[in-house]
Amino acid sequence: MGVQAAQALIALSLVAAATASPAEERPFVMAGTAIREEDDERVFELASGVERAGRAQAVVTQLEYSIVPSFSVEIGWGRRLGHDDDGQRETELQAGLRYVWRDPARHAIGAALTLEVEGSRETSSDEPGRWRMERSTVALPLSHAWTTWNGLAWAHLTVGAEHRRDQGTRPLIAAAGQVFVTRSLELFGEWGAVRERRSLAQAGLRWWIRRDKIALDFSAGQRRADGERVSTAMLSLSLMDLAY
Repeated sequence: MGVQAAQALIALSLVAAATASPAEERPFVMAGTAIREEDDERVFELASGVERAGRAQAVVTQLEYSIVPSFSVEIGWGRRLGHDDDGQRETELQAGLRYVWRDPARHAIGAALTLEVEGSRETSSDEPGRWRMERSTVALPLSHAWTTWNGLAWAHLTVGAEHRRDQGTRPLIAAAGQVFVTRSLELFGEWGAVRERRSLAQAGLRWWIRRDKIALDFSAGQRRADGERVSTAMLSLSLMDLAY
């Protein structure tokens, strides 16, 4: 599978959400475990949508459940639409845990500990393929918010380690930021890298509108991953319960 498809599926980012990951914060990829003030308001969130990176497209579904406000579990599923040049189609499963031990709403810097595992399977028209473990990640996401003339701005830093089968363990670092233009419109940027393995930088615009327990999330931008630059877009619909 090409770099574009891999990045599109990574954005399951189980893996907002503690919404391939204990709460992935869309539209981030390598900083997908970023924490936000409203994360602990969701008892559960079910999000499903379509993501595109260059010519690669994927359909993704994420389910997050908060056992208590500080501890959440998430499961994600993603599948590439269409086949690659070799006639293969990849499906991914992710599962993650997140524990928030410093709430950004109560402390200057929010902090959490996350654990994520990911498996994948490649299938073709005549071969079902086998599931295999792809990677596991342990990370410490840190977040800080401050007030601007037009609302809130967020800065995120994630440090951790990524282990891949047959490739060993490498350090991971990612930095990201969000600036709200209006209550539902924000500018975002992200940079991240796993040493000697992969790197990514992206910037774009995200539109998020919520009515009661239903939310529509759209983002678009430019992404450069491992030397290739592509346009990206994501559209998802979320259902959530906000009351404990």
